[in-house]
Order: sequence, then C-alpha cells, then structure tokens
Amino acid sequence: MNTNTENKNELGNPITFGTALGSLAAYLGPAAALSAAVVGTLLGFWYDRKYREGVPAKDSDESICHHQ
Repeated sequence: MNTNTENKNELGNPITFGTALGSLAAYLGPAAALSAAVVGTLLGFWYDRKYREGVPAKDSDESICHHQ
C-alpha cells in the first residue's frame, strides 16, 4: 500500500522529464516540443519502473548491501 507522499510523487519524474525535453525542443517548433514532451514523459515512466525493480521491498530481508 502506498502512502500519500508516495502517491503524490508517482508522476514526479515523468512530468520533470517531459517538461525538460519539451523545453529544450521548443526552439525547433511546437511539433518538436510536443513530441519531445511525450518522449520525455515515457522516459520518466521507464526510469521509475527501472528504479522500482532494482530496489528490494522494505519488508524484505534482502538489502542492497547484503544481497548474496
């Protein structure tokens, strides 16, 4: 179960990545900015999923340092 803080931050990386890439591509025109924002959002979701897969659950006995 997610806490309220975790729920608020679920879209943090996708929004940040999308805004950053969209802003950088804005000099190339509106179509490029929109396309870059979509690609940045997808990269943000990918980054979040990749990070979650690499971190063990909090209630697990495994940890990053003591994994055998």
